[in-house]
Amino acid sequence: MFNEFFASGFLGFWLKTARVPELPLSRQSTSVRYSALQPIDAKRDRWVDSYLSGLAQQGMAAQQQGLWFQTAEDLLVDHQGQQLQTPASLTKVATTLAALKTWGATHQFKTQVWATGSVRDGVLTGDLHIQGGGDPLFVTDEAIALAANLNTLGIRKITGQLIVSGAFAFNLDTNLQTAGEQIKATWNASNPSVVIEGSVVGQAQSESQVGQPLISHASLPLAEILKMMNVYSSNRIAEALTQQLGGAEVLQKIALETGRIAPQEILLKNGSGLGQDNKLSPRAVVGLFQAVQAELRGHKLDLGDVFPVMGQDHGTVKERQMPRSTTVKTGTLWNTSGLAGVLQTQRYGTVWFAMMNSGNDFTDGFRREQDKFLKRLAQHWGGEVMLSKTTAFQGDSTTAQRRQKIDRFMQDDFLSH
Repeated sequence: MFNEFFASGFLGFWLKTARVPELPLSRQSTSVRYSALQPIDAKRDRWVDSYLSGLAQQGMAAQQQGLWFQTAEDLLVDHQGQQLQTPASLTKVATTLAALKTWGATHQFKTQVWATGSVRDGVLTGDLHIQGGGDPLFVTDEAIALAANLNTLGIRKITGQLIVSGAFAFNLDTNLQTAGEQIKATWNASNPSVVIEGSVVGQAQSESQVGQPLISHASLPLAEILKMMNVYSSNRIAEALTQQLGGAEVLQKIALETGRIAPQEILLKNGSGLGQDNKLSPRAVVGLFQAVQAELRGHKLDLGDVFPVMGQDHGTVKERQMPRSTTVKTGTLWNTSGLAGVLQTQRYGTVWFAMMNSGNDFTDGFRREQDKFLKRLAQHWGGEVMLSKTTAFQGDSTTAQRRQKIDRFMQDDFLSH
């Protein structure tokens, strides 16, 4: 398979577009075939063999496992690195890339609020319209802040309907009718409050803004939304963004346009990674990470601004035992476990990697073995390189409090699933 791929000429193309030079022909280790590895490292090779043989002893065949480690110059580890695997939530790396390339890291989704009718003595005699603009993190505290803004505008009661339309979600629920009912219940009970006497109407088709514009509520910057999506591996945020982007085929098209992904190494059917339909190779996942970093550089951001960092973040990495400051994305299904990202080392600098495992009902075991293997390599290559905590967006104290409240919601949602 590798020789056919090499002869096709695509390997050289891919290495050049990924800024990795063409590498020498493959060599043999004791039990694992490596493709064009540089430099020679006997200890690394023994650990790869030990990692794979250890999984095999537990019934997880070596041919079902994939590894790809590289620097900007050298290929360090390759076992089934070009073979398609089920990526689970590693898919969200492609979603992250597509969102960044489409909207940009600083983009903010706008939720528009307007009224039909007149306001007198705190009462809006008419309807209140909320039109979603794609914010996937409009949660309870955001709704309460919106109620406070309405109070500031002199509105404490609405005699008419609450009409919700557009790309809108409340507490990650995209059903417009349900979202509207939850907002009504929240506003009726909150302090400050906005009492809605009329019914709730959810309208899929956005209406023209006929009436009095009241509020334009901006979301967190996109980079922060992506960070929360990836830290807590939120399928609902991923699917909401994918729908707005135009579907999984758009994610795949954008990934291929970077020139870092071989067409035969990617197949996307959704943006979250749920189910078995998506397919990526370990090498393709690394290519996606590289493309994300290239996109972030234009905004003076780094991977840690949109992905979880070990030792800094909670969510999917809180209980892991990886080297500190490793920036990663995890992926888990009942028969699949993936771990990919960047490892900072003294010997090689940034090492890009993807580990993709398959085997029935062994996800906890895969995680333990992934962490152990990564720590061994980090110790050998001079890992545990500490990075400063990422601070993509500072803002004022009000912005910081808002960010903390949304993060607390995401933590609670993550722990409840």
